[in-house]
Amino acid sequence: MQRFRGLDRRDKEKMNTILLQAPWMKDYLSSELVFENLYVWTVTEPFQMGEFDHFCLLRCVLNGQLNYLPPIAETEDHFREGLEWIRSHDPNAKVIGLTSDMVRLSQGPETLILYDDFYSEYIYRPNDLIQMYGKIYKRKRNQLKQFQQYDSHLRAYTSGDLDQVLDLLDRYIRQGGSDSDHPALLRALTLLDSLDLFCDLYWVKNKVVALSIGCVSAFGHGIVLFEKADVDYAGSYTAIIQKAAEIHYRDCAYISRQEDIGIPELRKAKLAYHPIKKERKFVAQFDSVIKDLYLLYRVSFDDSADYVDYFFLRQVKREKTVFVMEGEQVVSGLHLVDKTLSFNQQNWTCPFVVAAATLPDFRRQGRMRAVMKETLNRLAREQRAFLSLYPVEKQLYTVYGFVPFVFSRPLPEGLPEMKCTLEQTVSAEALAEIYDHAVQNCEGQMVRSIDYWRDHINRLAQDGIDFYLLKNGRESLGYLAKKAEAIEEILVDKPVQVKVKELPDLENRIFDNDGKPENMIRICSLMQFLRHYHPPVDTFPALKVGVKDDWIDENNATFSLSVVNGKMKVEPCEETDVCLTIAELTTMVFTGKGPKMLQALFPERICISFDRY
Repeated sequence: MQRFRGLDRRDKEKMNTILLQAPWMKDYLSSELVFENLYVWTVTEPFQMGEFDHFCLLRCVLNGQLNYLPPIAETEDHFREGLEWIRSHDPNAKVIGLTSDMVRLSQGPETLILYDDFYSEYIYRPNDLIQMYGKIYKRKRNQLKQFQQYDSHLRAYTSGDLDQVLDLLDRYIRQGGSDSDHPALLRALTLLDSLDLFCDLYWVKNKVVALSIGCVSAFGHGIVLFEKADVDYAGSYTAIIQKAAEIHYRDCAYISRQEDIGIPELRKAKLAYHPIKKERKFVAQFDSVIKDLYLLYRVSFDDSADYVDYFFLRQVKREKTVFVMEGEQVVSGLHLVDKTLSFNQQNWTCPFVVAAATLPDFRRQGRMRAVMKETLNRLAREQRAFLSLYPVEKQLYTVYGFVPFVFSRPLPEGLPEMKCTLEQTVSAEALAEIYDHAVQNCEGQMVRSIDYWRDHINRLAQDGIDFYLLKNGRESLGYLAKKAEAIEEILVDKPVQVKVKELPDLENRIFDNDGKPENMIRICSLMQFLRHYHPPVDTFPALKVGVKDDWIDENNATFSLSVVNGKMKVEPCEETDVCLTIAELTTMVFTGKGPKMLQALFPERICISFDRY
């Protein structure tokens, strides 16, 4: 096998010589194949180079995943040869950083090409950032005026400035910034001359308040490698961005300020400078089953291509799929997304069914029944207590033992009305705070971490859906997610009827067990549930229960339930006092509706959930 080695500064000339001959690199505006960018990041992303007869390959393990960059080659045939080497030697690897021109060269029967929104780059005209003309830049011009109040000056970095740069980075972290790129930034400072990088510092008195590090690539476009500023100095970011463009990029046709890496606030910040476009980038992977599941999704659902690509790139895992095949083709399948269910003041790992579908030519032939049976029994073997989903047609899932556990209805009449305005937000923290407060004393909701919210914002953005705070004066009453007037999700954290001028038909609902059925759930591992369930009573006399499950054999059981000193006891027995199907027991557990003799163990509850996928 070809030996790979660490990237060396001497590789710069070799890489650029090859790439400048490649026709698909003529209009290259990204940064992955810019040597300066690659080399400063080797401190945290140790790329290796492999040299072959007709191409070179660069690879790195990131978060446990082996990634390759696009092959470095002069001809289309050699580019494809490099891709074939990756596919045959590392079939589980991904090829990242493909541009639209490279996608044409990367197609293959087993190759799935996915749009990568996280690493697509924001492209600007230098003159736009220098002049900041027009209404769209009015706010930025105001920020520049604010910065002019400080006694500031700009100069190039020297090694004697390191302590002041470290002080800026420390302040940046205290203001909520991430330090994930700081090792690469500090490495860049040691390589300014050897890599032809430049670094400018804005000073106020003896303090560095902003910095910019960048280069002009071999392809002629500007690359902003790092930007940092102290936000306590109003306009500091805008000032350093403008000056860097004026001093270093004036003669470039375009500047890349790189990607937002899936951080909604960073996306908002980059869009605020009005890029002329987002340079779309793609990922190639070589799993034929995942490609079949992707095609199945596209045939079965009307979600946008960008949304589906996001789902497959960021959430789909081979081990979390269940499917059946006809010959060598996947004809029916589904995906499982692990969530955390808050129920009975306990957190339960709860897989959630997404995109269950069958190809049209194979429907009504028992394919989905086979998929669902395997899913239920796999989860039972894995001792997962529950499986949940949001059905388009609820009757399709009752046969598998699913029951509604969340119900909603319109607000009752007579509640006070409150007029609200919409304030667009990309703050995961603000949405998490509203959500957590609203659900803190409720049952049945899925726990949403900050990472969940960032993913949720990004995922819906692929379909053009944005989040808004519902503002009554300075108070946030809740949030909603919408595209035009179509509401995807709404949460109001007060018993009021919210009125929004732009949305005259806005309907806020409350959760009520006599309302319309919404989310569904079923018990998978019955014994796992019973043994970990915290009963709401200290004592409960033994009751003999029989359970019947048509889909999971191990759930067919007869057992005695009792509670001693607040702990549930489950013991096998032969006779029964009450018999239930798994659906009836699940309904009893989540709503309290069922035999009265079990209501002390499973009291009436009102569950809530906003999750649909």
